[in-house]
Order: sequence, then C-alpha cells, then structure tokens
Amino acid sequence: MGLNMQRERDRQAKTASKGGSRTWKPQDGPNVIRVLPFKHKVTKEDVANKLYEKADLGETFEEWNYPLTIQYGLNPANRKAPVLATPETIEMWKELKNSKDEDDQEKAKRIQPKNQYAMNIIDLNDGEKGVQIYLAAKSVRKPIGEWVID
Repeated sequence: MGLNMQRERDRQAKTASKGGSRTWKPQDGPNVIRVLPFKHKVTKEDVANKLYEKADLGETFEEWNYPLTIQYGLNPANRKAPVLATPETIEMWKELKNSKDEDDQEKAKRIQPKNQYAMNIIDLNDGEKGVQIYLAAKSVRKPIGEWVID
C-alpha cells in the first residue's frame, strides 16, 4: 500500500497557507473564551521538569492548562511557528546571547525562550471552529487560575 500523494499535497498546501496556525490568537477588542479541562497522565519528563512529584508518576489528573517553554524563530520554513524548547535549543540561545557578535545577539533575541501555558479553549465568538489550543502568557494564565481557585 503506497502513500496517498494527493492527500499529502493537500495537507502541505494547507500548512503553507496563511491561516494554517493551529493555535488560537485573541482578536482586538473583547474576546470571550471557554477553557476546557483535559486529562493528563504524568510522565517522567513532567517529574524531571518538577511539574509533579515522583509519587505522581503514571497517575492521571484533570488539568486546565499545561506549562510549556516555547521558542520562535527556530523553524526556517515558518519563523513565527512556536517550537517546544529543548535543552539543546536553550543552550544555543544562551551561547548566542553571551556572544560579543551583534548578529548573534540579534538571533538570540529572536529565539529567546518564553514560558507559555497551553489551554484547550472554545472561542465563543466563533464556536464553529471547535476546540482550539491557546498558548497563553502568564499574565493571562494568572487571572484564570485565580478564578478557578475561587
């Protein structure tokens, strides 16, 4: 059984288009969203990143957000695409940041790691799009977290 080349061409065309982003971005003005919970099984990486205790390994918890360290500018085909940071990309950023070369320091600014929080949301102003992923900044996560606790 061979690869369906026409389907692959169609998928490539969709990802290359302007609106191909898989993450939701707020529009100017008021945005009304509903944050959806999800089930998360604790992995070794979660424990290593100190997101959970070792005793929680393998347990499943209901969550409403997941912290990520994201870097932009690493994907040569789409510099605006978020890429999950790795120890290697963080090290590359540190080396560029500490370089005396101005071009290296400029590159470091473009790939600087950012802490973001992934959330499953529904945009109530455009519900037909269904569940979307929102990479929220700490300034957004914090008030939502306060509301959840309340």
